Amino acid sequence: MESLFQKYGPSSASPVDAAHQPHGATRSSQLRQLGVRLNCYLNCEGVGVVVVGGPKGHGTIVQLPAEVDTLAEVLPHIQLKLDMDRRMMYAADLFLPDGYQVRSFQELVDAAKVETPIIVGCGEPFDGSRVPHDLLEFHRQGGGRAAVHKVNDELKLQRQDFKREKTETVREDGHGVYPNSLAVVNARTQAVEANREKAAYMRQRYLEGLVRRTEDDQDYLRAAQANIMFHKMEEEEGRARRDDYERERMERLNAERASSVKEIRQSRSVDTERVRLLHAKVKEGKERQKAKTKAAKEKYALDARTEF
Repeated sequence: MESLFQKYGPSSASPVDAAHQPHGATRSSQLRQLGVRLNCYLNCEGVGVVVVGGPKGHGTIVQLPAEVDTLAEVLPHIQLKLDMDRRMMYAADLFLPDGYQVRSFQELVDAAKVETPIIVGCGEPFDGSRVPHDLLEFHRQGGGRAAVHKVNDELKLQRQDFKREKTETVREDGHGVYPNSLAVVNARTQAVEANREKAAYMRQRYLEGLVRRTEDDQDYLRAAQANIMFHKMEEEEGRARRDDYERERMERLNAERASSVKEIRQSRSVDTERVRLLHAKVKEGKERQKAKTKAAKEKYALDARTEF
């Protein structure tokens, strides 16, 4: 099984000759030589800021083509890769983690070689509060893996010095020298007092919480009672309004019913009177006709008797 160097490294006649030859360019180094690789962050979102719910700011890798050689040509690639058009933002400035504004393409290339994060600004001032202290220290130490190792070594030495100073302080107080020394007794007494004060504080906080919870319950009870009384008053008022409306409606219906009955009775009396008059007129006409017929018969009989 061949190694990665044998697979991607320069070809050689024998392993012995290859061991004495300088290392050739791998595919990764060739890609880095052909283009510039930038790790970009937005200025308003911060560099690797972690909040509750997930990271607030995240880096985006922007691979610049080999033909890009000016800072003005870099900004459109960053604008497209970070999808800033969707957020209605425009890449205008490039900053280093210490707030230095990149003003040339060569400065950008030098920063990319040591894998320095690039802060993309949109015209607003640089926000240094969002840059973590470790990344800032890495950049100040020159960037790259060497800076990371240097900062880690310095932090390790600082932790060792702090532990050494703490040990000397403990020893000066007498801890560990005598089993029942004054320092041990004082430390135990202080621990007991601290625990007692902490317990008293927790007890006081618990009692305050009980009092506050009782007050909240009483306020809630008063508010609930007031709300119930208000709803009862609204129901009584609504019931009174419905009763008044029903009474007025019944009165109106009774008045309309009485008026209708009165109109019907008047209409019936008028119709009855009209029928009576018509009947009387017809009866009078019939009686007149009978009288005429009777007179005609009497006249005819009289004339017949006169002829004989």
